[in-house]
Amino acid sequence: MKIRRFQEADLPRRLEIANACFPDWPVSLESASYQRRTLRNDSYLLEFVALDDGVMTGYANLKSEERHVVEPGTFGLEAAVHPGHRGRGHGRTLLDLLLGHLAYLDWRQVLAGCQDDGGPARGMLQRRGFVHEMTDVCSRLDLVHYSPPADHDAALARFRERGYRMATYGDLDDPDKEEKLWALYEEIEHDMPGTVEHKKADLAEWREKMASPVRRIEEILLALDGDALVGLTELIYPAGPEDHAIIESTGTRATHRGRGVATALKYACVDRAKENGVPRINTGNERNNEAILKINRRLGFEPIPPWLGFTKRRGVSDEPARE
Repeated sequence: MKIRRFQEADLPRRLEIANACFPDWPVSLESASYQRRTLRNDSYLLEFVALDDGVMTGYANLKSEERHVVEPGTFGLEAAVHPGHRGRGHGRTLLDLLLGHLAYLDWRQVLAGCQDDGGPARGMLQRRGFVHEMTDVCSRLDLVHYSPPADHDAALARFRERGYRMATYGDLDDPDKEEKLWALYEEIEHDMPGTVEHKKADLAEWREKMASPVRRIEEILLALDGDALVGLTELIYPAGPEDHAIIESTGTRATHRGRGVATALKYACVDRAKENGVPRINTGNERNNEAILKINRRLGFEPIPPWLGFTKRRGVSDEPARE
């Protein structure tokens, strides 16, 4: 085995490895390239790849999360080894190499995640001082054979009877719609459960995020109370426009929760996706978010391996464990 720094020409093979490791969450080369192009110049990024007989078998990276997380000194760690090359120590070597570099950084916490699929990743993280702090319940909905839930029509009727209406962002005739959507989007994102407090993006950062090829800002579905935006649901397409979609965000302003707004938005979102030929929708929601999980069950979402969130904090098991 050989370890070397990542090179830009490695990106296609790195995506092959990632998509083999996480087949429910594939990513296209176009979206991955955009993400790299829009990294801030002051971002810290350390990347390595593992090779066996000249073939890339795994990758790992450590990057600063200062742009999105309130607490300074927060880093994100990602590592993966192709399923056909596991059991040879590649993952352990990559992880320990990255964690060794923390000694040169002013860090407070490192965030990492893995699928709860019975693989070795969970144990490898825990033996290195990472603590499991969050579980996302992941599921998928086959739209080819989809039938609306029994309360579909009644839920949409109640939504209208309570004075709400729906529109896509592209259909809104409002000169201030961009700033209104930005404010709503960031409020909903900030309220979502997580292991860290997320920093709200300024308008320029949000515009850059919305310009990603995975997004279709004109199709974001909104709930309105008069002219006020009070809820949204958004589908993204990380594997490309012809592949499955992911529900990136569904949320309602706190003052409008408990009125069936999120239910109506999700039902209408799935209807539109089926009409547009989307084959499947994937989603992930924090395990204690029972309101959204209940909606997903009514829609017929079926479980896939959950996603586990881990945090390693400075001063807690800083030294990698021997294996």
